Parts: sequence; C-alpha cells; structure tokens
Amino acid sequence: MISIRDEKPSDFEQVRNVTVEAFACSEFGHNGESELIDSLRTSCANYLSLVGSIGNELIGHVLFTPVVIRTPSVEMEGMGLAPMSVRPRHQNQGIGTMLVSAGLNRLFENGCLFVAVLGHPHFYKRFGFCPASKFEISHGFE
Repeated sequence: MISIRDEKPSDFEQVRNVTVEAFACSEFGHNGESELIDSLRTSCANYLSLVGSIGNELIGHVLFTPVVIRTPSVEMEGMGLAPMSVRPRHQNQGIGTMLVSAGLNRLFENGCLFVAVLGHPHFYKRFGFCPASKFEISHGFE
C-alpha cells in the first residue's frame, strides 16, 4: 500500500536518489533537479515537500515552494509545483497523481491562492492547470 506523508530530513538522500533516477530516465534527462530541491529547501522558509512510499522504500516526491505574481498594480503570493518525481519502475501507477493531489489539497485547504507548474501539459491538465498565457502571465524565463 502506498502512503503519502511529509518529507523528513532523514528522507533527503532517498529523495535525491528518486529524483535523479526519475529524471535520468525521462525524455529530458537529469538536469540538476535534485540540486534544485536542496537549494529550495535551504532558501525557502515556507515549502511543502511530500513523499510517497511503499513500506520503507521511498518511491516518489513532490515539492511546492513560494512564487509571486507581480503586475504593476497587484502582487499575489502562491506556490510553485516542481519538481515531482516517481521511480521509473513505479511510474504510471497513479503515484504522481496521489502526490500532486495530496499537495494541492493541503495547500488549498490552508488558503493558498494559486499553484503554478512548469511541466507536462497532458499530465497536469487533469488537476485543472491551464496555460498561464490564458491569464496574460509569463514565467519570465528565456
């Protein structure tokens, strides 16, 4: 049975392994996602990091960290979802969906205004995500 829970410091090394393994097997390869997680943990005071496990084996991870949308007249704080990873041998079994759903539920129950994600449109559409351009929002990356 799969359990979803808050990440603990003792999980950090397993999270690193899951992330490297998952992204190394992806179409884009590993591009420093595990280092990004380490950096975000230390630079963000407020984040949500969840892990999925079967018994003692950690098989998935999702991280939500603060993001801000700024316009000339408004500044809104929400959360960004990334990265999310599942060990390749456990992919396509609903674990990523469970991790994302648990995180979104927790955030919205606690009053989060929005969650942004940079990821696969087909996967994230099922959670209600849509292109930011629909709201005339850009991520600002090159």
